[in-house]
Formats: sequence, structure tokens, C-alpha cells
Amino acid sequence: KYFENLLPDLDTDYIDFGMLFFIDSEQHFDEVFHSDIIRYAEELKQKGVIRGIGASSHNPVIARKVVETGLVDLLMFSINPAFDMLPSEVDVLKCLEDEFDKSIMLKIDEKRLELYRTCDKLNIPITVMKTLGGGKLLSKEHTPFSKPLTVNQCIHYALTRPAVASALIGCQGRKQVEEAVSYLSADPAE
Repeated sequence: KYFENLLPDLDTDYIDFGMLFFIDSEQHFDEVFHSDIIRYAEELKQKGVIRGIGASSHNPVIARKVVETGLVDLLMFSINPAFDMLPSEVDVLKCLEDEFDKSIMLKIDEKRLELYRTCDKLNIPITVMKTLGGGKLLSKEHTPFSKPLTVNQCIHYALTRPAVASALIGCQGRKQVEEAVSYLSADPAE
């Protein structure tokens, strides 16, 4: 119902990507991929009402399962240096609510790397969300690292992962938009 109301609200007869949001658990996966939801999305794609099927996830194991179905054309996934160092079984959204547990952040999680490689191999682009870790990576008080990262460092990190096509930045004002866009003209040392 929401999707069908969206088209007239936007005064259009198609959407580039029909998104299947928040597929973070086996239950979510089953609710989408073993139901009428995926059939509805495929029907809309076949009719040209959506040009592609996208899915979003915060869990690398489930996200890989999603892309391996062969049914999605785009993955929206949470990528940043801190999330990549968390074990795949950790709910990264809890880290945004609470704090990062530095004691478990030992190396880049292999399951996350495998997701990126799988997307690259299957030619499924990733658009990144949570690029700044909800702003925590920029904060001296909340970063899990020895010092805060910069916006440019976070954007660069995201854009250099395999299969990544774009990085979304949450901005709350003009200054933050200007800071994010400055990445385009940043010196490589930055």
C-alpha cells in the first residue's frame, strides 16, 4: 500500500529501485524471500514499475544470503572502519545506541570482507549507509579509535571497499553538507 501510494505522490509511474528494507535476521530473510513480498517486487520489476530490486541490511551474513539469491540488483549496507572491525554476530546498531566494545574489535571481520567480495563478483553495487557511524567516529568521546576520524577519512574508507558505488552521509545542516562535499576536492593526504 505504501509503495502504491508513493507513485502518485511523486507524480511518477516508476521508481529506480524498489527497496526491501532492514533484512537483518533469518526471520526477516524468510519473511521477504519466502513470501509474496519478493514475488510482488519481481512483478513490479518485470512491468517496469521498478527498474531494480534493492535490499538493505546491517548484518553481513544475512546480506550475503540476500545477494546470493540472485534477485537483488543493489545492496544498501552499513560500512565504516569501526563496523568492519566488529564480529559479524554483533548488532552494529546497538553500538550506535550504546558504545563500541573495543575489546572485541581486533581485525577486519572476514564475513564482511566476503560480503564485499561476493557483491563485487556478482556485480551488485553497494550503497553505503552509516558511513560516519552515526557521527560517533567523528567524536573524541565516542570513537573506538585512539582519536576521532574525519569525514573525509570515513568517506574514503567506504568508497574504497570492493563493490561500493556510493556512500550516504547524514547531514543536519549546510556546514555538514559542505564538509561532506569537500571530499571531492580533498588532498589525498587528508
